[in-house]
Amino acid sequence: MHCEQFFQQAGIGEPVHRPELDQYPDYAIQDAAKLAEWLFDLAQRYGNWFRIQVINPQSLQGFLLSLRYWVWSYPAFIVLDRKA
Repeated sequence: MHCEQFFQQAGIGEPVHRPELDQYPDYAIQDAAKLAEWLFDLAQRYGNWFRIQVINPQSLQGFLLSLRYWVWSYPAFIVLDRKA
């Protein structure tokens, strides 16, 4: 996330990621934008009251968490150590 902020401030974030984004259908990009907007809104409203952690389900950590909480569809939300 810190790298993304650095790239945006340097003005190179968009050109670097544009070819990758063009590979996804419009509905997927719109859904991701809505999710990101919702997460940023929650973080801004509640600050340090809770922690938002985005984990790639294809990573080792994501795989292990998927097994632990029996998550088989994504996006998934773990709230108070329970699948929501």
